[in-house]
Parts: sequence; structure tokens; C-alpha cells
Amino acid sequence: MTKRSRRFSAALTTALVLMPLMTPVAQAKMGAAHQVLASKVVSEQKKDTGDSVTTDSKKRTIEKIDTQLAKGVTEEKLTYNNSKGERTVMQTVSVDLKNTGASLYAGTPDDGKDFARQKVTDQVKAAEKNGHQVVAGVNADFFSMTTGEPSGVVVKNGEVLHEKKPKNKESFFGIAKDGTPMIGDQDLYLKVSKEQGFKQALGGLGILVKDGEINKDFKGMDDERSARTAIGIRKDKTVFFVTIDGKQSGYSNGISDLELAQTMKDQGAVDSLNLDSGGSATYLSRTPGDKTVSLKNRPSDGDERTVANSWLILTDEESDHKFNNAYVTPKDEVYSPNSEVDFSAKGVDKAGYNADLPTSGLSWSINDKTLGSIDEKSGKFLSSGKVGNVTATLSKDGKAVGDSTVTVATPDEIDFLNKSVSLKTGSTHSLGMKVRYKDRDVNLKPNDIVWDVPTEIGKMNDKNQLETASGHAKGVVKATIAGTKVANSLNVEIGQLPEVLYDFEKGLGDWKVGSSNRGEVNSLGLASEADGQVRFGDHALEVKFGFDTAQKEATIGAYAGPAEMKNIPGAPTAIGMWVYGTPEAQGYWLRSQIYDGKGTPKPLNFTDESTGIDWLGWKYVEAQIPDNYEGPYATFPN
Repeated sequence: MTKRSRRFSAALTTALVLMPLMTPVAQAKMGAAHQVLASKVVSEQKKDTGDSVTTDSKKRTIEKIDTQLAKGVTEEKLTYNNSKGERTVMQTVSVDLKNTGASLYAGTPDDGKDFARQKVTDQVKAAEKNGHQVVAGVNADFFSMTTGEPSGVVVKNGEVLHEKKPKNKESFFGIAKDGTPMIGDQDLYLKVSKEQGFKQALGGLGILVKDGEINKDFKGMDDERSARTAIGIRKDKTVFFVTIDGKQSGYSNGISDLELAQTMKDQGAVDSLNLDSGGSATYLSRTPGDKTVSLKNRPSDGDERTVANSWLILTDEESDHKFNNAYVTPKDEVYSPNSEVDFSAKGVDKAGYNADLPTSGLSWSINDKTLGSIDEKSGKFLSSGKVGNVTATLSKDGKAVGDSTVTVATPDEIDFLNKSVSLKTGSTHSLGMKVRYKDRDVNLKPNDIVWDVPTEIGKMNDKNQLETASGHAKGVVKATIAGTKVANSLNVEIGQLPEVLYDFEKGLGDWKVGSSNRGEVNSLGLASEADGQVRFGDHALEVKFGFDTAQKEATIGAYAGPAEMKNIPGAPTAIGMWVYGTPEAQGYWLRSQIYDGKGTPKPLNFTDESTGIDWLGWKYVEAQIPDNYEGPYATFPN
């Protein structure tokens, strides 16, 4: 096959670091004779791993919410601070497979036998369409981002759909035909397959815990704090899944995979397997009284990622949609004194599915009338101003059928995600404010915050949003919790002009090109005006990439970026660049990364993953910096 040299040019016009990551998500457009996957950028800098969810760290628990999803299936959401005061959010779902009607099922795209990529949400819908009652779902094995082919084994309903390649070091979790859950390596898989076979089995990369101890052979894939997913088996053969959110400052920073191993041991795992993590980490469950599952974690990419397969938790308890009890919300939330809280209820049948509430005989009450009053018919609670825990109970003909507890408290902390922000003129913005009581988020009512805003900046509305003025201005905005001395402030600039960070007029500087080291042929140069591929000035950065000689079924790509990290000035809301699209670049995914204020790599997308580069010639592309990213920012070194 003749080697083809492909290229695109870029002229950077705003503060940014560009790490182009190109993937033929539309392979037909490329006409390539081999398959190409999305590249994964991993920082080579070592980071302090902190600590995991040990017994000690559970003493720093912020919130713990337990929910019975179905017979034999329980869910726990735990929010805690580690020893450095960093928040972590962990979802755990446990499944008792012994005589409860609960079971585990290998979820696949469209509930079929072919390989593809599909959101876990859609894998659940396909399984439900085929008659399965799904209680929860978790992403599973690693996979090819182009074909969706999983890295490890796939056994579905006793049928072997995929077996891992001989050189693949993947392990597996499976349910043997005698009902025994097990985690092991290739040797165990082959042994059980020969002796009796599996009902269901999927792969995973790295045994975290073995025989009750952290696996000494598990070295970890990386020590970066990130979102994680794992599966474990306890001594009593209960199976449990853990999903930990990551890379979301102020909400959940995540943990390293070695911390994940410790966490699984602390959760009682005798054996545990590492599953696909990062942006793939997904957890869904069916809230009691709902018809189907909903997304319960916050994926670090900002949206649910398409994956190769999943573990689905099923129940065979028949749903008759007849009222059995009520699921009351809000639950385990915090409100400021004198707030109004609208309690509501969903009807739940004996299997946990939706049921109509009775049309008569229902009444609301609270546990302590000194904390306020509740409307017996509507469930509207009015706080008296006294702080404490309020339990609202829904009764049917005098018998309790459901309850929920909330906390009324005066906030003791106010903070902003970023100490400096840059906003557009004549627009409305949230300022990333966090108001908490004992590290728990507080639901605010109007006038809970007293604002001090310079008139040249704008004014606050009743939703605690800043309505900016029409001209360029800078100033300090201060927020105080009403009736207290608890306050904080941030610097605000409106109408900030774009800044050029790299223009390549004096050469490449410290920029260099990289690859995934899987046979790509990439190079970096300067396009000149004579080439017709310069948008401004005399030069543009030119990235040449050759993927024809790269490995098939592997993660490959081309990276370009500065050798040294560089602080990005100000408080940018977006980064952008001019990109010259060539015919050879069509369908490639163009991405970037920046460091946030905690030194964590944060992804930015210049093109949609499913579309990629879809233009010819020059086009200005811009990636918005999400509001939940914490500055100040810096370029990501290559």
C-alpha cells in the first residue's frame, strides 16, 4: 500500500493550547484500508495520590444516601472529603444473586451480537424492549473506539460472542452456569469454559483485589485522579459495582486506579476487577416509582459516552403497577431557614416500578411541628426558621406509606469555583457560586445572598445570576450570606478582548509533534503563504499525519503542542483557532486539553466526536470552557 501524507494547517488566534487528536469517526469518508481509533492523551507528570475511601476517610463523610432499588438490589451514594479536603462522589450498587430474583446480564448495543458503540442508556432500552426488567446499568469492558470491538471476552446468554486475543492481558468477570460469580485471568476463563461454561461474562483490564488482598501484580495503568469503574465480589458472593466521578473540581475529583484497588478492598471485595474508566464511567439506576433507569453519575466528558458493552442488573419480580408504597422527594437535601419545600410522591409497586397513587385517603405530616408546618393535602412545607432535620411522611388512611428527611440549616460556607471570571457584555451568567452547610450543598431561596456589585459591572437578578452591563469594565463582586458574616468575592471582567497565545510568525517555538507510538508517521512544520494555507500573516502551523502504516485495531492519532506548560492569561471562556481542512482530514476528531487550576488535564472538543472535521479550507473553530472547569488555566505540554 502506498503511503499517503496527510495534513492540515492551523492558525491559532486565541489563548489556547492545541493538541489535535484526529480520529476517522466517519471511516467511509476516509476510504482507509485499516481501522483507526481515538487517541488518549495521558499526562506524564506524576501526581500525589492522596487517599482512598478507607475506614478513616469515611469519618469525613459528607452525605450518604441508601436506596432499595429492588429485592436483592441496594444502592448507596457516598460523598466524602479525603484527607486533603477534596470531594469525591462514589456510587455503589450491590446485587444479592441468591434467591432474590436479581441477576446480571451482559448488555450489548441493541441487545445484539454485533460489535458497535452505544450509550449504556440505549443498551438498557434495547434490553427492556426484549422483555428484561433492568434495575441498574454500569459500563464494562475497554474497547476499540472505531469498531466498538471489546478488548476482552463476551459471553451473552451462554453464547460466546468474543474471546480476547492470545496476547491480550485482560481478565474477566462472569457468572458460571452453576450461578457462581467469579473474577479471574485467561487460565481461569478457559478452565471454567471447558468444565461448564458461563451464563454471562465480560472482560476488564487489571485484577484489583485477589483473595481479599490488593493484587501485588496490579501496577496500575496511571496514577492520575480520574473517574473510575470497578466490580467486586464479597465473601458472601454478593456482587457490587463502584462508579466514582472525577475531574470535576468542587464536585468530585476522582481517584487513581491504585486508590480504586484500596477502595474495593475497603468495600469488602474478596476479588475485584478494573473496568473501563475516565469518560466511559457510567452508572444508571431506576429510581423507585420510575418506568426505567436514569443517569445517576456525572460523566467527566460532560455527557454519556458510547461504549462497547455494559453490566445490567435485572429483576424477575413481576411488575403489576399496583400501589404498594410511595417514594418521597426531595430526599437528604439542605434548605435555608424559612424556605418552602414542596414534598411530592411517586407511587411504587412491589417490584419498584411505577404505580398510580391512591386518589383518596392520602395525607402529609411532619415529625416536629416546631420546625414548621406542612399542608396535609399538597405536601408543601413552610419552615419556621428553626434549624434541624425535618421528616415528611405520607400516609394512606393513617398508615405511613413513604417518608423523606431534609435538613434546615444556615449556610456556613460560600465560595466561587473561579476567583476571576470573564463574561460577555449584555448577557446573563451564573458565577459558579457554591453555598454549603457542613460541605453539603444548600438550596437557596430569594434574598439568601446579599450582593455587592459595582454598577459598571451590572446587577444580580433573583436567581443569583449576574446581568452584565453593555461596556467593558472590571470590578469585584462580593456575596454575603444574609444575617451572617460569611462572605466571599471574585474578580469580574466583562467584554474582555481575545488574546493571541501562539501565532507561529517567528517559527514553531517549542512546539513538537507526537503520536501513540503505534506506527503513525507524523511531522510538524510551517505552512507558508505560498502554499495558500495561511490565514493571517506569513505562517501557519502544519501538522502532517500518516496513519496507513499504523497498527490496526489500536488507538492512534497525531498530537501537536508546546513542550513547556504556559500559563493562559486572564479568565478565558473559550479557546479557538483557524483550521484549514483538507480532503484527507475529513471525519477526524479534533480535540484539545488544558490544565485547570489544580493541574488536572481537562478535555475540550473543537469538533463533535461523531462528525469530526467536515469542512474544506479555512474555518474558525472554538471550544467553550465549561462553567465547571476551575481556573487559572495553562497549556497542556506535549
